[in-house]
Amino acid sequence: MVNTKGTTYTESGFYGAFRKIREKLFKAGKVGSGLTFHGLRHTVATKLADAGASTRVIQSITGHATPQQVETYVATADKKRLAKRGIALIDQNKV
Repeated sequence: MVNTKGTTYTESGFYGAFRKIREKLFKAGKVGSGLTFHGLRHTVATKLADAGASTRVIQSITGHATPQQVETYVATADKKRLAKRGIALIDQNKV
């Protein structure tokens, strides 16, 4: 990622920019006070997995180092999908 000057963010520069954006969104009532970058990354990975994105797609967006780090999100989403299908089968057959 690059900053507004087109140079790579330093770690402190990135977190400083994130903090400013978070404060602005908080004052506008668009996010809660507990928003963290890790939480945001987790939410993005979860939403992508719930939408059916592959491990590689999620990894490319979130920047996780290995596919195994993303598998938790995908496995949870797959379980939810399978559970919904199972409940639908029960409902259809009135078992």
